[in-house]
Formats: sequence, C-alpha cells, structure tokens
Amino acid sequence: MNIIHLVGSSDSELYAKLSRSYFDSATEVSGTRNHILEVDHKNRFFFTFPDEICSRLITISQLIEYSETMDLVVPYMFCKKGMTSYRS
Repeated sequence: MNIIHLVGSSDSELYAKLSRSYFDSATEVSGTRNHILEVDHKNRFFFTFPDEICSRLITISQLIEYSETMDLVVPYMFCKKGMTSYRS
C-alpha cells in the first residue's frame, strides 16, 4: 500500500511544527510505502519518496501524477487550507 502523509502549513510555523509533530508520532505499518508531501508557507510542495533522504520540490502536475499511484492520503495539517482545500 502506498501512503502519502500530508504535513506542513501554508499559514504559520506553529501549525507546521504541530503537523510535523503529529506525523513523527505516527506508527509505520509493515507492507506500506510511506511518502511525505510537505507544504511550506509559500504554498510550495515538497515530496519525499520512501527510499530518499531529502525532499524534492514538485509541481502541481507532478503531484497529480504521483497521487494517481497512491492508495491513501493521511492529512496532518491544521491551517485553514490544510483543513479544507488541500484535503479535497
């Protein structure tokens, strides 16, 4: 199973840290491939693949392409966009 963990905040550093804290406490399940999609305060998307150490800046079209291969998205965002538009 491929999972995207949606973290970060487009609004504040506090929400970004809170989001990352919740993600860091999540338990990994065997048989899953965990991908991290992080949103920063400039509404940029950074994607981390399971076998990579660093994140890559990606475009919306790349994000759509990657998301088509995912089975589940787990949102950890607490800012307004994270609770509304990024979840849809």
